[in-house]
Amino acid sequence: MPTKEELYEKGMGQMAEGNLPGAIEALKAAADLAPEYAEALQALAMLHYQSGQFDEAIAAGKQLAKVTPDDVLAHTRLSMFYVDKGMVPEAEAEDNIDRQLTWKQQLKESKKA
Repeated sequence: MPTKEELYEKGMGQMAEGNLPGAIEALKAAADLAPEYAEALQALAMLHYQSGQFDEAIAAGKQLAKVTPDDVLAHTRLSMFYVDKGMVPEAEAEDNIDRQLTWKQQLKESKKA
């Protein structure tokens, strides 16, 4: 049985070859094997989005935001997915989380300086 890393690498290779269905299949297998595997979730969400599979992109984006709640990019992308799906209130909510996380990061950096 392949490891999550092997499935991730297979998915990224399939993506590089232009085989989006194959890439999605491998990345989904990696995420199913390790639901906390942020790299696989991030790539899976973006591939679903690029394929016009907004519901699947949102599902992967939600899982990514759950696994990495302080990741600004996870919330930014989830907001983007919601916008393209026409889910404006949800998009705005994710945008607010994104903004708050960005402010917190900026505050931490300014305190270090």
